[in-house]
Amino acid sequence: MIKTIAFDFGGVLYTYNHSKLMSDVSGELNLPVELVSKAWKKGIIKFENGEISEEQFWQIFLNELEKKYDPKKLHEIVINHHQPIKGSLGVLEKLKGKVSLGLVSNQTDWIDDLDQKYHFKELFDMVIVSKEVFLRKPDKKIFQLLIGRSTAKANEIVFVDDSLEYGQVVKDVGLKFIHFRNPDQLESDLRKLNVIF
Repeated sequence: MIKTIAFDFGGVLYTYNHSKLMSDVSGELNLPVELVSKAWKKGIIKFENGEISEEQFWQIFLNELEKKYDPKKLHEIVINHHQPIKGSLGVLEKLKGKVSLGLVSNQTDWIDDLDQKYHFKELFDMVIVSKEVFLRKPDKKIFQLLIGRSTAKANEIVFVDDSLEYGQVVKDVGLKFIHFRNPDQLESDLRKLNVIF
């Protein structure tokens, strides 16, 4: 019996498309998207791991581009990029109170700003964010942390992510995995696991 369902954030519950975000940022800076993507990669993992602040991230990013720009404007682009996926949040609402709900995400301080805007953390029984636990998917330790924080056994936990690449490591630690494509498919796959809505 499934007792805990944990979700990724970007691309499952809220929109996230890395190529689109890079395109939006490059448009704002009037620079080629390839340069913007390369500069982004210089600091994002450290930012997601909680090793550097947002201010330091933007400093690394803009230094790499040799560009002066107001980081607040770039911050707004990132926050506005994430929009609720209503169907997914509807699935979450149906599950609330029937199973334990978790969030496991590679995220930065931006998740706190997004929570202030949308108040989604209150939907979850446990929230595991890379910047707070200093671990990122696909490190199996982040999924072991999920098992440790849940009252369920590993085989009673489902993890939902839009990145298929995490499927094997999730299964390796004993969890069930659903590759998210859209809210209807998510609900259908959960029902196949005998999750009661």
